[in-house]
Amino acid sequence: VGTEAGSSLVSDDDSFVVGLPGANDGDGEVTIFDINELDNPVTLSPSDDDTIDFGKSLAMDDDLLAVGSGSTQSGGKVELFDPSGSSYQSIGSIESSADYPEFATALAMNEDALYVGSPDPSGGRVYDYTLADLSLSDTLADPDNASNPSFGEALAIEEGVLVVGAPDTDAATVQTGTSKIEASGGSSKPEIDLA
Repeated sequence: VGTEAGSSLVSDDDSFVVGLPGANDGDGEVTIFDINELDNPVTLSPSDDDTIDFGKSLAMDDDLLAVGSGSTQSGGKVELFDPSGSSYQSIGSIESSADYPEFATALAMNEDALYVGSPDPSGGRVYDYTLADLSLSDTLADPDNASNPSFGEALAIEEGVLVVGAPDTDAATVQTGTSKIEASGGSSKPEIDLA
């Protein structure tokens, strides 16, 4: 089994992060590179023995790093890290119930919220957590098909616009201007057909 290096990637102004969910016999790890010191990377490992696939998904905003993983005890987990000098400190985590085995397949983050993609055979969801206290703020489902299993397989956010990928439908849902997403502007939820 390989390290699956590059299964997930994220960057900000001065660093980039590489997920290696297959490293350490499947427990996983994450490597953080400072653009100015590429030869001195920081490596993060899971904080508990129940974590598997650590680094399967990543998100970063203003140096705050979110790392998705699986768990032998629950469906999945997201752990948040904050830089402190030359290391990153765990500052909290979110765990799913066993009902959501694909929890944290995709992550997106801005200054206020963490979005967690959770595709599921009975209908994928995106969970919206408030970063200040990691409380669940909202749950999003495909507005056209609540039982869409691939909804939440990919996420991206920029300027208050959340894009949710649902590859089984050849479409991406763009959510803007709603209290769910905490964006400004109109209240439209257009769907972009990529077929």
